[in-house]
Amino acid sequence: MVAAHAVGFVARALGKSTRELDPLHRRDGVGLACLGAAIIIAATTWWRTGNLVGTAMTAAIRGTFGSMSWTLPILLGLLAWRFLRHPDRNSDTGRVVIGWTALLVGVLGLVHIANGTPQPSDGAASMRAAGGLIGFFASAPLVAALTPWIAAPLLALVSGFGLLVITGCPAGWRNSATSGPAPASVPLIRASRPGRRPALGASARRPSKRAIT
Repeated sequence: MVAAHAVGFVARALGKSTRELDPLHRRDGVGLACLGAAIIIAATTWWRTGNLVGTAMTAAIRGTFGSMSWTLPILLGLLAWRFLRHPDRNSDTGRVVIGWTALLVGVLGLVHIANGTPQPSDGAASMRAAGGLIGFFASAPLVAALTPWIAAPLLALVSGFGLLVITGCPAGWRNSATSGPAPASVPLIRASRPGRRPALGASARRPSKRAIT
């Protein structure tokens, strides 16, 4: 009971302190956390540290992301740069994360299909050389139900959707189609036939009072 009360007190104190932090400090904390994760994952996937923790992390990351695991530190580094360098765009961070997730799932699925759609029963080495667990779960059900020739275009569409979300193209198309003032109405003038003058409006035919007087 004493330990439970102590843990609860510490958790409440930390929560209150976190809420009292300046929003800029919280933003910097998230950015630095992403940067630290990028450094750790780069050390375990690019250089393969020889200790026990590094070996376990390398196996977990490569088993999850497969042959594309080398891109994970780059993505985390870009996300850290976004938090630290462009705080005015943080409202779009959720959209960017969704876009990168869709792109990563689609690409890993395509990589897994390109390597023959290996199963976990084929061994960890085969899974790491392909799309990993993410690529397996993204591609194996589609391949089993629809054959690779149909699964590959579908995963390519998922990747394309991710690119559109990342770049914000759908939002730009909607804004350009719906925003802005309506164009001013332009009077229609009938095309004149050969040898005839174009028809004028009633206001043009009616002489002005000032000219008569």
